Amino acid sequence: MDCPDEYVATLNARHCKFYKHFGTDFYQYFYKPADIASTQPYIRLLSVEYTEVLQRYKSFNQPVLFWFHTLNWQHAYALALALEGFKNTELTKAPIVVGLMYNPYNSQNIVGSNGANVALNFELAFKYLNKFKNVQLYAADGELAAVYSKILSQPLDVHPCILLGSKPAQKQPSAGENRRVILFSGDAKLDKGFGDLPKIAKSLVVNPAFSDVEFVVQYTVTNNSAVLSAIDSRLKQLAAEHSRLTIVDQFMSHDELHKLFSRSHAVLFNYAEHAYKNQSSGVLWLAAQHKLTVISMSNVWLNREAKRLGLKLYEANEQTLHGQLLLVLQQVNAVLNSEPNGTNGYSEALFQDLGDWLFTNYQKPANNQMNINVCIK
Repeated sequence: MDCPDEYVATLNARHCKFYKHFGTDFYQYFYKPADIASTQPYIRLLSVEYTEVLQRYKSFNQPVLFWFHTLNWQHAYALALALEGFKNTELTKAPIVVGLMYNPYNSQNIVGSNGANVALNFELAFKYLNKFKNVQLYAADGELAAVYSKILSQPLDVHPCILLGSKPAQKQPSAGENRRVILFSGDAKLDKGFGDLPKIAKSLVVNPAFSDVEFVVQYTVTNNSAVLSAIDSRLKQLAAEHSRLTIVDQFMSHDELHKLFSRSHAVLFNYAEHAYKNQSSGVLWLAAQHKLTVISMSNVWLNREAKRLGLKLYEANEQTLHGQLLLVLQQVNAVLNSEPNGTNGYSEALFQDLGDWLFTNYQKPANNQMNINVCIK
């Protein structure tokens, strides 16, 4: 319901019919986990909305694929309840593809408000949903595939990364250009290390060892927090004093983000361990798609994912950051205009084209036409 009208217009211009359908808040229980009893009204409302979506099946005269991505346990339970109403109907012939992006064992979500184990809620909900024969479950990354495989007692594959889309062709950095390091990218959040950025950025731009390095900080402030506003002001003041620090304080489009990452050499992460120990990061996947070297200042999910993707990973803390960055930059000229990080089967699976993957796995119709219903919350 909150999707901007200009985005809807863009989709419709690309032969996608966009419906503003869901009125519920997807993140309502993400940061305040609760058990089934306390979320029953929410689940029932979701079930009604999912039922209405599934009923659209009747209006199409060609094969239909439903693609429900990033479902948490409440949504999985609600979708399963909705599917109960379509047993013994034509809908059972339509593939229903479900993406799994939430870790049942995320440290934020272990215990619900009434002491319930949220991991158990995930297990019950997805086992229920998995009973329907036309439902296919795929994980967002290899770690989640292992977790859900154990919960469901069956092997699970990964689906292509849905946060990136196809990578536009971009010119790679050349040997004649300044080296570029991304210090931050995304929503301004304290648990992503945004609060430490002024101190880190200042220590780097005043160090003569990095005199030929451009440092980029890209962020969007999404609320009226006085703390975030003060950090924003300090960063801009620092950029005014040091030309090698570039501040981009606005949302970047898909193509703009790819351009920034394609012309960079390394990216720094300073994510809080309590929040990102088991939580994924689209910024890491974006860095991996462009084969950037990763510097991480905490022990979090992205370190493990970087290793699975075959990226060059340097682990650092406040005392060792400068030394690790020097090591990274010393290798830059040696790997320019080449493939600095190799590919493996896992990265190929994660970064394949989503449309091609759907058609390959779900039998492209003879007339090359298929209705793909993407249910975005």
